Amino acid sequence: MGQKSANDDAQNQSYPRLEQRIADTYAAQSSAALKNSLYDSYIKAFRWASDRLDKQHGGIIAFVSNGYWLDGNAMDGFRKSLEAEFSAIYVFNLRGNCRTSGEVRRKESGNVFGLGSRTPIAITVLVKKPGHTGKALIQYHDIGDYLSREEKLAIIAEKRSILNPAMNWTHIRPNAQGDWLNQRNDIFGSFIPLGDKKNKENKQTFFNPFYSNGLATSRDAWCYSFSQTKLHQNIQATIAYYNSMVESGDEKPLLDPARISWSAAFQSAFQKKIKKNFSEKAIRKALYRPFNKESVYFNESLNERVGLMPKLFPTPETKNFIICLPGIGERKGFCTLISSQIFDLNAFDGGIQCFPLYYYEKNEPKGKAVEQGSLIPQKSKPKQLGLPMPKPVTEEYTRKDAITDAALEHFQTHYEDDTIGKEDLFYYVYGILHSPVYRERYAADLKKMLPRVPLAPDFWGFSKAGRELAHWHLDYEQVEPWPVEEERKPQGDMDDFTYYHVEKMRFPKKGERGTIIYNGNITFKGIPLDAYDYVVNGKSALDWIMERYAITIRNDPNDWCREHNDPTYIYNLVKRIIRVSLETNRIVAGLPGID
Repeated sequence: MGQKSANDDAQNQSYPRLEQRIADTYAAQSSAALKNSLYDSYIKAFRWASDRLDKQHGGIIAFVSNGYWLDGNAMDGFRKSLEAEFSAIYVFNLRGNCRTSGEVRRKESGNVFGLGSRTPIAITVLVKKPGHTGKALIQYHDIGDYLSREEKLAIIAEKRSILNPAMNWTHIRPNAQGDWLNQRNDIFGSFIPLGDKKNKENKQTFFNPFYSNGLATSRDAWCYSFSQTKLHQNIQATIAYYNSMVESGDEKPLLDPARISWSAAFQSAFQKKIKKNFSEKAIRKALYRPFNKESVYFNESLNERVGLMPKLFPTPETKNFIICLPGIGERKGFCTLISSQIFDLNAFDGGIQCFPLYYYEKNEPKGKAVEQGSLIPQKSKPKQLGLPMPKPVTEEYTRKDAITDAALEHFQTHYEDDTIGKEDLFYYVYGILHSPVYRERYAADLKKMLPRVPLAPDFWGFSKAGRELAHWHLDYEQVEPWPVEEERKPQGDMDDFTYYHVEKMRFPKKGERGTIIYNGNITFKGIPLDAYDYVVNGKSALDWIMERYAITIRNDPNDWCREHNDPTYIYNLVKRIIRVSLETNRIVAGLPGID
């Protein structure tokens, strides 16, 4: 599918005719925006073999392969093509997907290849019978949940053949979208879409088409750091090294992964001999992972893709709120998190989509900006929870509402309530997306497409809950720490930065999650286990803190404490995230129904 960076210099062999066949069949039938995974080697193998079956006599193809194609979003065209090209299809799903987490990971359990594969595995038998017309008969068998590698291999040996009656095949009837497993709910399609970038003229959406992917740097080790000082040094050294290669006149850059991370955009700039300059204003704050804030160099010259983030956060002073969602095809469970900072693309599985409260347009030179909101008067005053509201716009940019006038009118008409404002709608969305009923009922839809918004019976119940959730998730660094028990060693003559220094937090032993050993001086005890129930992108918020605030080869979270002159930042962050998690659980448990 690709390489980690151009430094690898390990592009796949190109097969022009085979890739054209995939483009004409699997890709042509797919509705996915990103179709790179259709050119993975194992999919090429299916196409190559299918094209070599004798057209007159038919035949059989059998593969043991990555099983991601069974439910992958970009694989809809692949599944549709198999259904059209063959007369019968048998799939024995052996599961074992190691790229999941939590309960889903436990259900996937052992992989039949042990540590030899991290992907789900499937045995596929494709039958092409001469004279067959119509679509294929699709027979499917799932090996089951919680099975070890050895148990799975024993089941395979026992089943032995697709003709064994004990296989207990399930007949699959694909829907119009090409779903075989986890088919979409028809009701979901009647809800209001969050956005539509394919048809930017579509006004019947919740948000204008200015929502954005997260920031993709392709060189995180250079562009992110807990230390703003080290970030300055890294970026300036990278720019100096790159510019020296441009000045050298060489046709091909030196691929030194210790000094620079190459990517397509960098190579293109190099070929055009474009030099790069350092910008002080590009030093920003960003959420690198959930509840993990770092300094970032936010600039198109060193970032691979910035998306529309410059329209959402055009200057360091710009205030905005964004509701962030996992990309289509996520495998760790649907989630959402609000932010007032730039969000990294890889903070969630499958990438990030960020839906803003506002977007900003640059003014003509010397033109004075006028704050522009909805054409429909805003009667609500949503400040009851004390959320920080965006400051007035500068002369350089005009602030505009990201939520459409059509959405506001639709909601005001449906609920017969003209006091509903666009900020109320924004927090309504955040409340709805936290609903356990919504997430469970439409789980299949949320994996394959952007969320859609239902008209719930209690609008204000969701809007107020969404606003309160936003308070806890935005202000997590300021909330009152949760009062856990502590075991401390005497501080003696150690200064505060040494005493609170973190290397890697850990549990005393597996399964004992009520205690966290913060460092050699401090141990937290009596942590409410319910705090681990608040999960974002497959991990609890507390697990994210323990994972991210640990010293790595490239990054030291203690630098953040020093540069912000707060030795207790991480120490208090653990206790604050406990409170945020428990408050989130409380609000989510009290959400109204959606029927």
